Amino acid sequence: MANATQQAGGKRLGGKTAIVTGASAGIGRATALALAGEGAAVVLNARRRERLDEVAAVIAAQGGTALVVPGDAGRAEEIDALLAQALAWADGGNKYDIVVVNAGRGLAGSVLTSDEAQWEALYRTNVLGAAHLMRQAGRYLMQRRSGDIVALGSVVGRQISPVSAVYGSTK
Repeated sequence: MANATQQAGGKRLGGKTAIVTGASAGIGRATALALAGEGAAVVLNARRRERLDEVAAVIAAQGGTALVVPGDAGRAEEIDALLAQALAWADGGNKYDIVVVNAGRGLAGSVLTSDEAQWEALYRTNVLGAAHLMRQAGRYLMQRRSGDIVALGSVVGRQISPVSAVYGSTK
């Protein structure tokens, strides 16, 4: 009997479903494309639907499968909706296996010069939203007794700069 990798045409993640937040650009986009390239069905999440549609089109052109779920990774109700849609879709398997917690907001400036009106949105996405996603996905994956959560951070969280102190505190 062939193993799962052989059945998926030699791709290591065949039969797996991955969720990637912040998938519309940068590291999130690259991660989504890499996961799809290894055979995973990918659920793409970010605020900018048109950018997600572009990523999904690239994945489809390469023979992969993607679901676009636009939303704000800083809002608990939108994270819950993302996870529910992923389960409903999940390549027909009603499961997800990998969650990449990548969405984030940036903010330039020190504590004295950054835009204080943006602090709450920054924390809501980079800290609270990430924690909620890890909690909800973790509960599900613990029930399944299988799966991975990958949380991406930033070197700025280890070497906080005076010109990005508020942002660095969220990483």
